[in-house]
Amino acid sequence: MEMNQDMGITQRLSMPMCGRVVNSDISEDFTLPDYYPEIRRVLYVREDIPTPARFISGNKIDVNGVVDYTLVYVNSDGGVSSAPLSAEYSFALPIENPADFELGEGVTVMAHTVADSSSVRVSAPRKLQIRSHLRSAVSAYGKMLCEDNFSGLQSEGSVERLYGESVCGEIVCESSDVITLEDEYALPSEECGVALADGGVYIEDSRIEGEMIRIRGEAVIRILVSCANQVRETVTRRLPFEAETDIDGIASEGDALVRVSGTVTDLALNVEEGRVMTEANVVLEVCVGQNKPVRYTRDIYSVEQESEAKMRLYRMPIVLENRNLSFTQNDKIELSELNFPQGGEIVHTQGNAIFDQAVLDEGKYILSGSCKYDLICLTDGEYSHVEVKLPLKYELEGNRDIESFDLNARLMNCKVRKDGEFLDFDSEIHLACTVMGRNDTEIVEQVSFGEGREDSTNNWIVYYVTPEDDIWNIAKRYGVREADIKGDPSADRYVTIER
Repeated sequence: MEMNQDMGITQRLSMPMCGRVVNSDISEDFTLPDYYPEIRRVLYVREDIPTPARFISGNKIDVNGVVDYTLVYVNSDGGVSSAPLSAEYSFALPIENPADFELGEGVTVMAHTVADSSSVRVSAPRKLQIRSHLRSAVSAYGKMLCEDNFSGLQSEGSVERLYGESVCGEIVCESSDVITLEDEYALPSEECGVALADGGVYIEDSRIEGEMIRIRGEAVIRILVSCANQVRETVTRRLPFEAETDIDGIASEGDALVRVSGTVTDLALNVEEGRVMTEANVVLEVCVGQNKPVRYTRDIYSVEQESEAKMRLYRMPIVLENRNLSFTQNDKIELSELNFPQGGEIVHTQGNAIFDQAVLDEGKYILSGSCKYDLICLTDGEYSHVEVKLPLKYELEGNRDIESFDLNARLMNCKVRKDGEFLDFDSEIHLACTVMGRNDTEIVEQVSFGEGREDSTNNWIVYYVTPEDDIWNIAKRYGVREADIKGDPSADRYVTIER
């Protein structure tokens, strides 16, 4: 904060400038290259959506992103194949009260997008169209100038000011450089290949050490191996990494909190002589949150002039939660509730997790959403797809109302097994969680000084104290300094005012 001598406080506070959920639809036509097998029947399409790019452009926020699809299908030979596809999306959001913010400095935009649904229409063995309904959550925080504005003041030395103290939350986010990881895996035989692969990022630890943020995690690569067009096994490979970054504007001391989400932005697999060479590019989104102390003007008057103060209510954000969470989902569902093929065997499972609600309920933050599982089943030599949706819920200790949240989830290591007439689900959920509250604070925004007060020198007043009185409001009522009041309003029946 910057002090303007004795006249007041000039400071830039982090304030919410936008908080919206944007629904959009995209449609894209694709033609599979010749090196992919032809499509006989689509099983499902899986969406993986990295954190989009965000820019401040004029008085709006531009969001540009890409949806990475994995098309999983039965090929012309009756086996399982997959093909990576991608489509772009973009939208713009207006900034609320743009004149209040310094748009060229200190703006943080948090955004992530999920696909609520996708559909595929195949028009030819290599031609298809994918339609998706996207939901993007966007929160933006900017620097708002907060200062006292005076008009008509004749003498700076006549001003009496009552200061207050509060806290204001600040969120700063940055993306890391690309981290390239490599791996090699020996297939069961040279006749085997890769039918399907996906990658996710697991953050084991993130911490602030001095001026650096140190991160340790793994890229988890799952490979569906097929031999002679028959699914054989799912192989999980873990590629560890370490990274570090620094973020301007966040102090290493105090209550700074860090969360990290990661995405495999590019996964390349090359099969040669019975071995799979993997190259995975990982990008990390690092967000640091901190509640910083704020000193502000609660009230003001002049001992020489009549004055009137105009107040403004600032909705200062508070960081309630900003961390990574990991937990397991264990559930069971009857086969009769699903369109599960009789006698079918589960040969592979993928899934997506979405958290879309956060509420305060009886001293807990309740985070909720859903998890979608895509099961590839084999029945009498034919592959089919079964989709299962299950609710998700996670609880955190909490005691303040939630103003906004950013919840970026990923389902890892999903395991589904058939147990008699039931399906058992056992999965790991990793969640990058930010929950923000609100600290409403009234601050003096403008003071108008008028005519001079009557000369009260050598006057002597006895004032009988009421329960609502304190030394400040008594001094303000009579236009004197606190030092002119003799006595203690909190303990004495009356005080004297001498000038």
